[in-house]
Amino acid sequence: DLTYLLRHTVDGESIIFTVSDTGNGIPSEYQDDLFEPFITHKQEGTGLGLPICRRIVSAHKGTISFKSKSGEGTTFKVVLPIS
Repeated sequence: DLTYLLRHTVDGESIIFTVSDTGNGIPSEYQDDLFEPFITHKQEGTGLGLPICRRIVSAHKGTISFKSKSGEGTTFKVVLPIS
């Protein structure tokens, strides 16, 4: 079974969202181009989802990053300034 977990914290200057899953993880050979537009390793899709997310987060002066481990899942972290 695939499990998802959403958490948020506030550190006084930023709000931090993390989204984790217990899937297969992102293969290491795909990780370098994960935020590049039009690159996808799926049967369907445009490869625009994460690049659009990064652009939105950047427009709000935030950051988006991820950690992924094969066989253990992936965690995305979005940090947005409060002000």
